[in-house]
Amino acid sequence: MKKVSFFLALILATVAPTVLHATPIALYGTFGINFNSVTVTPPLTAGHPTPLDPSTGIQSINFTSAVFSGAGSSTPLFPDPLTGTITGSTKLFPNTPNGGSGVTPFTLTFANYGTFTEVGTPIVLSETILPVPAGNQQTLALLLNGNFAPGTFFSGFVGGPATIVATFNESYNTRTDKASYTGSASFAIDNSATVPEPSSLMLLGTGLVGAVGVWRRRSFR
Repeated sequence: MKKVSFFLALILATVAPTVLHATPIALYGTFGINFNSVTVTPPLTAGHPTPLDPSTGIQSINFTSAVFSGAGSSTPLFPDPLTGTITGSTKLFPNTPNGGSGVTPFTLTFANYGTFTEVGTPIVLSETILPVPAGNQQTLALLLNGNFAPGTFFSGFVGGPATIVATFNESYNTRTDKASYTGSASFAIDNSATVPEPSSLMLLGTGLVGAVGVWRRRSFR
């Protein structure tokens, strides 16, 4: 009898905690971001706007704030509209290993939804640079690879690999010798690893308990 009780306790100790933590952890989705008051370093000098080119000119892309743009989509769903404030870095360094200052990585915290932290050097996806006489219209698209740690909104879920594709535009006016910048981005997380459903785990536990009953009846014949 003691052996049976021990066996049952062992099953419950194994299955019960798993059931309690069997909330689906698959978390994936996207949403948009806009950057406000974008500037670059080094700044514009007379007749020579800083190229949006990490290999030759630009050292950092600066902005005063980042805000949500458009509805989000994920499983489970982000709310529509997305609410709250985006905090974190206000400078993106295209040439450093973590997109940050070299010490602190580039991060953005999306209200209580979670935090993105870059883990690799930004990758140039595309860039367009036209000569100054043509108006110096420039674009730069950067891929930021990182990790997403869920916030309180996704309590009980785990994060995973995430990306931000940031696109910046420069428009240089040769007549006024002024440059203006805009920036936007799309965030995406794909951590679709699954765990057993609670019902499956309960069936497993029920089957094991039933097996114990059969073993017990046979043992006492």
